[in-house]
Amino acid sequence: MAGDALTREVLFAGGAFVLGAAVGSFLNVVIYRLPREDEGLSVARPRRSFCPSCRSTLRWYENIPLVSWLLQAGRCRHCREPIPLRYFGIELLTATLFTIVAYKDLVLVDPPRWGLAAVSAALLAAMVAVTWIDLDHMIIPDRIDKPAMLLAPFVSYLVPALHPAVRAYGQYRFDGDITILVGWAAALGWGDGRLGLDPRMAAAVSSLVGIAFGLALIWTIRALGSLAFRKEAMGLGDVKYMGMLGGYLGWTGVLLTLGVAVIAGALIGIVMKLFTREPYVPFGPFLSLGGAVTLLAREPLLWGLLVWYPSLVR
Repeated sequence: MAGDALTREVLFAGGAFVLGAAVGSFLNVVIYRLPREDEGLSVARPRRSFCPSCRSTLRWYENIPLVSWLLQAGRCRHCREPIPLRYFGIELLTATLFTIVAYKDLVLVDPPRWGLAAVSAALLAAMVAVTWIDLDHMIIPDRIDKPAMLLAPFVSYLVPALHPAVRAYGQYRFDGDITILVGWAAALGWGDGRLGLDPRMAAAVSSLVGIAFGLALIWTIRALGSLAFRKEAMGLGDVKYMGMLGGYLGWTGVLLTLGVAVIAGALIGIVMKLFTREPYVPFGPFLSLGGAVTLLAREPLLWGLLVWYPSLVR
């Protein structure tokens, strides 16, 4: 039995790492090409990857995720110009995120949650792409967030585990997004507090509420910030991006995402103010960080906020 468990762990985790590295290699293409479509590039054309310095087409053995960068000592084989470390880093980051998803949704649970793992991996890949495009160009492409937002309710219907009625962490149980809303409605005299929807439809409704809440929350913060500072506080891309995240994380996930993003943004902002001359850091990467933390560790976050911290301050 122990041998079977080890084999399963190696297969799932190892397979996820290899797949993640391959997806990370594709994300490098997306990050470089998607913002440059007005220059004649697209994600699909040219079909083969090329060196951004000398434009030489890369052969298959020059484009093996992680491995080729190491074997070539981080340089192009044709022009010997350095290949930025970030290409390797994005492949490694994506591989690591996919491995964490595999442990969370395939290795540590029985039966494996294949649908949830697939959606989580795809969402994390989108977050990686958005993060580096926003860092490079100060934009969040509509080509990523709009389709993902529109698909969210349908994906949630197909994979209701994205929006469970109850979340568990050890011995603790936390109400899911839709359960909280039903309870609030009953407290206001609307309904009897029982969920009158099947889990799939409830997940789709939770996704729609998450989209609306994410859009409204960031749009309000943007409007108030623009009034206070008399300049645009954040772009509309951040508004749509949070709407996208809300579609998969729900409205409580929006709050957790924003909380992590604000704390991380404040800390990084202070450090950059002290040690660099960079006047502005886009907010999209911090939303990605908050979304990833919420997606991968929501139950521990809820336990910390609702159980551990209250017991600490009593």
